[in-house]
Amino acid sequence: VKCNFAPVRNGKFFSAHDEYVEATSSSIKASAAAPASPAKPVIVKSVASASAFIVMDVALRRLFARANISFPSSLAGCGILFALLGLVNKLTGSDQMKDALGPGAALLAKWSAVFFVPSLVLLPLAEPLSAVEVLKVGTVVLAGFMGTLLTTAWSVSTVRN
Repeated sequence: VKCNFAPVRNGKFFSAHDEYVEATSSSIKASAAAPASPAKPVIVKSVASASAFIVMDVALRRLFARANISFPSSLAGCGILFALLGLVNKLTGSDQMKDALGPGAALLAKWSAVFFVPSLVLLPLAEPLSAVEVLKVGTVVLAGFMGTLLTTAWSVSTVRN
């Protein structure tokens, strides 16, 4: 039996999180005798949840194309997924959906560079930006930075009070 206990203090075992753990011989025997639950292979969970992300993205893209909506379907999918995760967590009080989609999100994040490379390879072929466009982008970045700075300062001052 592998135990992660910090050194004994006053004759008692403490876990890594400073919680008192009572270790009796019967509890150690019971935990050693408990059969290990068969876990699904991680790759099956990763592929299944990554497939859920892909199916949702394709469905939203087709729905937006059919409805002639020019808004990016991937951005709408992020918003819908965020709202759905928050709603499920609020209603059930558990993170089951997050736990189910977590392996797929990790897999997609690991391989995200593969999805961005084709666009980056074609970037040198794009037309150069004019001074007006550079000024517009700079203004948006600066305004976003100032907005983030102000809302962060407001949040911190609200939490402190």
